[in-house]
This record gives sequence, C-alpha cells and structure tokens, in this order.
Amino acid sequence: MKWRIGSMVIVLCILGSMLQAGIVATTSNPSDFWALTSSPNSLILEGSSTLLSKSSTDPATAYGFGGYEQLNNGTFSPLASGQALTEGTYQITYILDTSVNTLGYDLASLRSILYYGDAGRRNHVYEVWIGYVGGAVGTDVFLGNVYWDTSSTLNATTVVDATFDAAILTTGVDVIQFSIGKVVYGNAYTALEVVGTATLSPQGTLVIIQ
Repeated sequence: MKWRIGSMVIVLCILGSMLQAGIVATTSNPSDFWALTSSPNSLILEGSSTLLSKSSTDPATAYGFGGYEQLNNGTFSPLASGQALTEGTYQITYILDTSVNTLGYDLASLRSILYYGDAGRRNHVYEVWIGYVGGAVGTDVFLGNVYWDTSSTLNATTVVDATFDAAILTTGVDVIQFSIGKVVYGNAYTALEVVGTATLSPQGTLVIIQ
C-alpha cells in the first residue's frame, strides 16, 4: 500500500511482524491504582473541545460492566461500573472536532489502562486505526497494534503507554479507532487516552494509491 504526501511517496508493508511498526509500547504493572492520573490533554476526553463524538459497535456492558462510555471520561475506576468488558471483538471510534482546528491533530501518545483481579481479564489486545481530515469513508489507515499477555503480572492494574514511530502518518488526524481484540473471558478496560495537539501546518495532500 502507498501513500503520496506532497511529492513524496511512502510505501508501507503491513506484513507479519511489521504490524507493530507504527506503535512503540511501554508496559507497566503498578501496585497503586489510585496513583494513576488522567491526562487533561487527551484529545478524546469527554467534554473537551477536541472531541466531537464517539460510538461503538458493542456497548461492552457484559456482566454488569459500565460500557465503553466510561473509558474516556477522565475518571479511573476499579469498579465494574466504570469499565468496559465484552467477550467479542468490537470497535470504539472517536471523531475529533475540526471546526476550529481545521487541519486536524498531531498524535503524540496513547494510553490504555485495565484493572481486574484475574490476570486473564487484564490483557491489552487492540489495533489502532486513524482517519485524516478530508479523507473518504473507508480509507482509514492502520497505525499499529498492541498485544500484551498479562498472565504473569502480579498486580491488578496493567498500563500501556505508547508513542508512534511514524510521525508523518500521525498528523492531520480527525478519526481515531480502537479495534478491541477478542479473548476468551473478555478484558476489563478502564481507560483510553490519546494525547496530541492541533496540526499547525499542512504536511501535503494525502492520497492513497491502490
């Protein structure tokens, strides 16, 4: 697959082990859940001027869990009512507001937090897809995936902090989608954050060449 940006053509081979090329993840297993703090700069924070809307293909409310709407509210909760869990695959899509920041946003980092007493339900398994300002429906770009099997972790809290190693692909963004992977017992997601800033200058015209 190729993307033409200005006069430069970038060729991305999304094959095998290269699936994780766009995301550099750091994992942690903190003992104190309450020491975690939310980022006020998250582009998908509920009530912020940068988030226009959100949706999901599954409410993720299995077994009395609160659902996907709890994941970007800036409040971390170890209770089921403040988490999202489902045993199937589902997507959460965040549409960013470009009415003021018309060029979209530059993504800097993302964070996912899970909490559960059973290590089998605190795995981080998801893909990240992004869309660009002016992009046609169905042309979202695969940014990378996160897979962390936490079966050997001791503490109930697991955290992934990630940055992106392909900055030219993370500018001018107006759609962020998490595609949550299927696991046998489901995973108890507690929070999702994406930190970034407004795009200040265009990087060129993005054209997908098939």
